[in-house]
Amino acid sequence: MKTTPLALVGAVAATGLLMSAPVSAGKKDDTLNVVLPRDVQTLDNMYSTRRESHIVTKMIDDMLFYLDPVSGNPVPNLAKSHKFTNDSTLDIELHRGIKFHDGSELKAEDVAYSLNFQRSKKSKAKRRKRFAFWLKNVEVMGPYTVRLNMVRPYTLALYDLANYSRIRKKGTYDDPKAPDGVNTAAQQMAVNGLGPYKVVSFQPRKKLILERFEGYRKDGPKGIPAIKRVTVRTVPDFGTQAAELMAGSADWAYNVPTDVAMDVAASGRARHIAGPSMRVAFLVLDASGSAEPNGPLTKLKVRQAMNHAIDKTSIVNNLVKGKAQVIHAACNPVQFACTQDVKTYAYDPAKAKKLLADAGYPNGFPLVLWAYRERPVGEAIINQLKQIGIDVSLRYVKGSTLAKARKKDEVVAYHATTGSGSIAHTGAIVPSYFGPRTIHKYAQHDKKLSDLVVKATSSYDEEVQKSNFRLALKRIADQAYWVPIYKYSLNYLASNELDFDPPSDGMPRLFLAKWK
Repeated sequence: MKTTPLALVGAVAATGLLMSAPVSAGKKDDTLNVVLPRDVQTLDNMYSTRRESHIVTKMIDDMLFYLDPVSGNPVPNLAKSHKFTNDSTLDIELHRGIKFHDGSELKAEDVAYSLNFQRSKKSKAKRRKRFAFWLKNVEVMGPYTVRLNMVRPYTLALYDLANYSRIRKKGTYDDPKAPDGVNTAAQQMAVNGLGPYKVVSFQPRKKLILERFEGYRKDGPKGIPAIKRVTVRTVPDFGTQAAELMAGSADWAYNVPTDVAMDVAASGRARHIAGPSMRVAFLVLDASGSAEPNGPLTKLKVRQAMNHAIDKTSIVNNLVKGKAQVIHAACNPVQFACTQDVKTYAYDPAKAKKLLADAGYPNGFPLVLWAYRERPVGEAIINQLKQIGIDVSLRYVKGSTLAKARKKDEVVAYHATTGSGSIAHTGAIVPSYFGPRTIHKYAQHDKKLSDLVVKATSSYDEEVQKSNFRLALKRIADQAYWVPIYKYSLNYLASNELDFDPPSDGMPRLFLAKWK
């Protein structure tokens, strides 16, 4: 039987640990003790998409720009200034005197090398395609100036540079003895970064120790960290995490289940902080018939019926809880240009059944719903769809398995989520599912929608972006291409001695934490 957090409290108290341990062992020696549910497999975020890796890389890496946690906008970081000389050319001047952790100075040749490498096929970088579709190449224009030559105008260029532009010293991955002359594991164990913390030691899947980099610039948007050291350990079980927070051997945890977090808060030994998240949950429906030509989901009334069949409010109140909220548009309401002026589908099983009958399916039809996370939510959705007559079965798999099946056109519908890379812009979510660039084929038959997405993501004019995204989101809702369900809540546990503010975009910036 799985031990509950409150049972763990009793077990820990019985050993005397709760009574003898300081409230925050971390504050005593100025070390922030972090526990994460999944392991950090590599320190090089160029080769990882895990949120745990994102949390770590925010501390050890700096990008050309920085996503401000308050406004959500990209602001200059390594970049001192930037200018679009035309719609497809971006010139960036770097700050002088910025140091890598080995003490060497950042130069334009390092930036050009890093971005050209990341967009090249031989890099095998996880986000290679995200750069390759809009970035042609990068030229060195001077010791501290680079020019980005773009394939096309791209609305989110600065956002991508803020989130994904890992900067390495020139030649970091070069190895004539490796395949294609590239050693992709060159920074796996110890990144020579530019961020506010440097790597002291790393035991993969066990423990990472970081220390404040004393050579870090004092005038950057991240500021100088208040806490000297950070240790990061992998603790998969949330109950064990809770016990450690209450005993004082851990100071911070994230993405904790609501019931666990509430039990910890009730103990008074640590705090539960509920914060917003950029992540949203939804169903993707095969409207174009790519997986099942002329199948039921190619019928508008069937897709509308499925929208009316889902009790979003019940799912949010009973399963997700916290700061979660019902959504109706195909984006997160906090994102720029995420209009709420779209068609909404109230929970109405009777109307859903009528729509199914009108579409020619009075007795429903069989449907396999794929999912890869939040199984209880998937099961609730299935039960609600069954109530209107759809014979649904759940196929719960790993995310990688779903991706392969989707690529082979084997998936008719799936329960999905996306965090948009914590980018507070509708351009970080809509083009990933709709338009010519998407790998998702479920609405590619809709050229009108595709054209709107292209217009929205090819302009630097905010009004043009808003206008076209508004029309695109309205069309997505009118055609019921998705079943939008909810925006996530993100639960943190924190020591009573730790000052941590939950970010609006759901991306923890631990370099901003400090002791009370």
